[in-house]
Amino acid sequence: MCDDLTPDRVISGKPDNFRNVAKRLDVPILGELPLVEGVSTSGDGGYPFVLGSVGAVKEAHGTAGATWRDNMLQVAKRVASTLWTNPE
Repeated sequence: MCDDLTPDRVISGKPDNFRNVAKRLDVPILGELPLVEGVSTSGDGGYPFVLGSVGAVKEAHGTAGATWRDNMLQVAKRVASTLWTNPE
């Protein structure tokens, strides 16, 4: 489990490579998420991780859990605002 945001916890290459490709393709990055075990276990239990309270998430999963939750909330807000302002 990743209890902090250490940069050595990557699963698909360094973030700089990802950021460079997004920039080259002119694609916005919606968010970057730390690895948090609770995300899969809460989903397996039928309760989305992002719905946990900030305090409960941080207590159970540390800074990485709180960061994951906050980043996903921001991604959801960005996607929702785009959908409602650009109907097609």
